[in-house]
Amino acid sequence: MKKSIYGNPWLRTQADVNPDAPAIVSQHNRFTYRKLYEQAQQQAALLSEKGIGEGTHVAIVSENSEQYIVFIHALLLLRAVIVPVNTRLNEQDISQQIAFADCSFVIENNKIKSSGNKRTSLNIDTLLLMFTSGSTGEPKCVELTYKNILYNAIGTRLRLQINQTDTWLLSLPLYHIGGISIVFRSVIYGIPVLVPSDSGAEGIIQGIADYNPSIVSLVPTVLYRILRLGINPNPAHKTILLGGGPISDDLLGRCYTRGWKIVATYGMTETSSQIATRNPADTQHTGSAGQPLPFNRVRIVDDSGNEVPRATEGEITVQSPSLMKSYYKRDNLTARVIQDAWFFTGDYGYLSDDNYLYVVSRRSDLIVSGGENVNPVEVENALRQYPGIYAACVFPYADDEWGEVVAAAIVSDSDNITDKEIKRFLADKLASFKIPKKIFSVKNIPFTEHSKSNRRLIGEQIISQNR
Repeated sequence: MKKSIYGNPWLRTQADVNPDAPAIVSQHNRFTYRKLYEQAQQQAALLSEKGIGEGTHVAIVSENSEQYIVFIHALLLLRAVIVPVNTRLNEQDISQQIAFADCSFVIENNKIKSSGNKRTSLNIDTLLLMFTSGSTGEPKCVELTYKNILYNAIGTRLRLQINQTDTWLLSLPLYHIGGISIVFRSVIYGIPVLVPSDSGAEGIIQGIADYNPSIVSLVPTVLYRILRLGINPNPAHKTILLGGGPISDDLLGRCYTRGWKIVATYGMTETSSQIATRNPADTQHTGSAGQPLPFNRVRIVDDSGNEVPRATEGEITVQSPSLMKSYYKRDNLTARVIQDAWFFTGDYGYLSDDNYLYVVSRRSDLIVSGGENVNPVEVENALRQYPGIYAACVFPYADDEWGEVVAAAIVSDSDNITDKEIKRFLADKLASFKIPKKIFSVKNIPFTEHSKSNRRLIGEQIISQNR
């Protein structure tokens, strides 16, 4: 294990300077930083015996748990590359991601097995490979480094004014950048991660009651449930970091009325999580995602890439030490979205005169439902496999609870197709969150000048007809 001493400097430092401070608190365990370091070393030794070492790509397909966190730290000790996989995907999608990311080993439900792939990365500064959705349906695997994660953690600490008395609830799945960032930030700060019994809405709500966290990361869906249940803030409540989808003024107003302190944020996997975040004390810039985090620069550009005046809408571009190294194995795409060190997000918004970012629309083809990204092309392809459906257009439909839900307009040569039959057909082809919640039969689907389905137009038509 001598080689691993250079890995995971964050955990090693906390074990040295804060050995008795709590690192993980769950229903079944309480790890100090000393104990976590010892557990991670023991697990790293076992992983090393199986052939996992520096540069080995290791997929983790598991629900949130304290053992998952131990595996993360053990892999960091070995300087392996962590590849968290979305457990809500179907088996075929999971297998494809494991293969695309060149994972030699898979950790699933705390069991370690070889994938049969022996390729390892030559770029050992790489810490993390995380998949994110794209509009083309091709894999987008974001390559993040130790530097990326560290700078984002420092910027977050400065903006949220985090101190040693804070605790952070692990309220997002570890296969999301927002979830795994909690683990990295906590060990960098030396504060505990509080692990609820599960990462579903009920588990999070119970976790808030059980562990009394000062900071919770939420998507609007869960926050709506908290409000609907009439739950008041817990005694230690300091901040809810709210992102992952549209945030309505109505939602913010209801939170303030009940005493919940909401901090809106905007970010993505490619930037190691947060790009801009509101200051917790700021009550003047409702509707904005706040100013860029320290070390981040945001610029708004037109279709030609030229910077536009303040208060003018355009594409959001970002320059940051937290910006990804690349899209793994997709050099052409990387070169297309990163130009002169500026990342073109594909999202649209504007900057106010005092440098507050307002996000007008997220990536045009993506649907963000309850914090999950849905690629409409994938859903359309699955719908067209249903007998009788020969055209489909998938678009977002505003929803108070989920922010957006997946909706579909279909053209069919049969009058007997039911929504229930279509959803049952899609059940073994798509993850549950990708299956359309609303399905509308139409006579035809409008197209853009580029011969693509005009999602915006058909969405507007259908929404106006169903108000």
